[in-house]
Amino acid sequence: MKATGVESRVIEGPAEPENERGAVMMRHAREISQWEGMAGSIVIGVFCDGKTSLGFRWDDELCPVPRALVPAWLAEIARRELITGIEAEQVFDDKFEWVE
Repeated sequence: MKATGVESRVIEGPAEPENERGAVMMRHAREISQWEGMAGSIVIGVFCDGKTSLGFRWDDELCPVPRALVPAWLAEIARRELITGIEAEQVFDDKFEWVE
């Protein structure tokens, strides 16, 4: 208790390693975004416990897409790369018999 009668307590914040992860993600995003011809980059970390960490660097003048459309654009890129290509490959393998 302070002399004024107001009680103050220290509330623990996030553990240091998590703060460190965010700093590392930002450092990687900064390094990647400095590659020649790069308008920006987004680095997303997905951890086993379901938590995520995101670092990004973006140049609004160089990017071919307005900032407001970037989330939908990235979702489409992820869908295309993570789902469509893999699914198409599996369907192709299921439907056709490989003969040597």
